[in-house]
Amino acid sequence: MRYSVTVLLFFALCGMRSHAQTPIADKSITFNKDVAPILYKNCTVCHHPNDIAPMSLVTYDEVRPWAAAINEAVVQRIMPPWHADPRVGEFLNNPRLSDAEIATIVDWVKSGALEGNPKDLPPVPAFDTGWHIKPDVVITIPQTTVQAGNQDDYEYILCTYQLQRR
Repeated sequence: MRYSVTVLLFFALCGMRSHAQTPIADKSITFNKDVAPILYKNCTVCHHPNDIAPMSLVTYDEVRPWAAAINEAVVQRIMPPWHADPRVGEFLNNPRLSDAEIATIVDWVKSGALEGNPKDLPPVPAFDTGWHIKPDVVITIPQTTVQAGNQDDYEYILCTYQLQRR
């Protein structure tokens, strides 16, 4: 009995020693490696200099002061704004974050909102001018001239257009 206890203790200690010496990979979430790709894909189309959003979210220095507010906005699904009903179907240009993307942002904020290695930062996206959301169709209406002094003349322009499901 004493022999089996000694052998078990020996193997247990060897296992603990082996486990203690095994290096554990760093799993910390950083802006450069984990958060920037999410923001670049879903947020910076509006949140870049000289665009519709009130602040830029392109660099770590721009994002860090807003980390807690970003966390709250994505958890409540206020940001990115998308008012199309998800029960209706899938839409092009949908910027909504997945549950995994939201969890990444939450974990990043909880762990101290670290910047990370600059080498991990993806290239900043190119920002187009004009439409943020590419429309399926643009319909122009005929131009009309209204004579000065006349009453408002309401014109109804009927347009029939059938959307095709994708």
